Amino acid sequence: MDKVFNLSKAAAAAYVMYKLVKLGLTDSDLLTYECALNKVYFRNKIVWITGASSGIGKEIATQLSKLDVGVKLILSARRKKELEKLSEMLECESAVVPVDLFELDSLE
Repeated sequence: MDKVFNLSKAAAAAYVMYKLVKLGLTDSDLLTYECALNKVYFRNKIVWITGASSGIGKEIATQLSKLDVGVKLILSARRKKELEKLSEMLECESAVVPVDLFELDSLE
């Protein structure tokens, strides 16, 4: 059995990801596994997800909403309509905050 000793949190997370990928799990499986391990961490937390309108950001929002631990999500990306669609589909409370992180002056 493999053992992990004296690793930083980042190194330990990378090790777990390596082992899961080696087993042939998909990104979604990996995210579900990681979220399941951290259910307690996300209990009643507010999580702000940038890039939530598609890809990894959308999948993170979807998986976190399924935890049923009172997590609240702030969804940000440039595409407001996509964020609104996602917000309606989620199984938790969420807020849509459209923002372009390349235009930081617009945040003032």
